[in-house]
Amino acid sequence: MRAYILLDVAPQVTVDVYDALKSEPYVTEAAVIHGPYDCIALVEHATLDDINEIVLRLRAIEGVRDTTTCLVMQSFERTDRLMPFSGVKGRTAPSRSKRVPAR
Repeated sequence: MRAYILLDVAPQVTVDVYDALKSEPYVTEAAVIHGPYDCIALVEHATLDDINEIVLRLRAIEGVRDTTTCLVMQSFERTDRLMPFSGVKGRTAPSRSKRVPAR
C-alpha cells in the first residue's frame, strides 16, 4: 500500500518536521513544498495500520498543525522522463542536481 501524507506545518519548524520524515521507516520520499501544505511524504510498503501509526507520530511532532493522507489507488511512473511542453520529442528533463541556466 502507498500513501501521500501532506503536512501543514508552522513555518519555524518545517526543517525539523522534514528531518523527522526522514527517520520514519516507511517514508521513501519526502519534500518541503510550497502551497497549502508545507511538507509531503510518500509512504510505501505499509499496511493501513502502519500508515495510521505514522500519521499519529507525525501529528505528535511539535509544529504539525494538520495532516491529510491520500491513499494511492492507481499510479504509473514515467520512465522516459520527457520534458513537459518542451516541443522536442525525445528531449529529457535536466538532472535535479544540475542547474539549468535561464534563457
